[in-house]
Amino acid sequence: MKSTVLKPNRRILVIDDNPSIHTDFRDILCPTDSSSEAARKLEAALFDEDQPVADLMSFDLDSAFQGQEGLAMVEQSLAENRPYGRGWSP
Repeated sequence: MKSTVLKPNRRILVIDDNPSIHTDFRDILCPTDSSSEAARKLEAALFDEDQPVADLMSFDLDSAFQGQEGLAMVEQSLAENRPYGRGWSP
């Protein structure tokens, strides 16, 4: 029997001509160091709070700086059957 459970699609494509926007998204969604986790643990100990549960959610984040570049990346993702998740757009 085939499973009907869907995995969430966490592939994200950021399209913006401002490099700092890409950096902000990467910093928030793809943290690379454990210093923020260490800071949260220290804060919990200082304020006598329960220690935070580690966030295991991860994202696959790609960047495009122009619309045509972004469109090409979307088309390639569809051709590879690895589409980006649907999300919010301003």
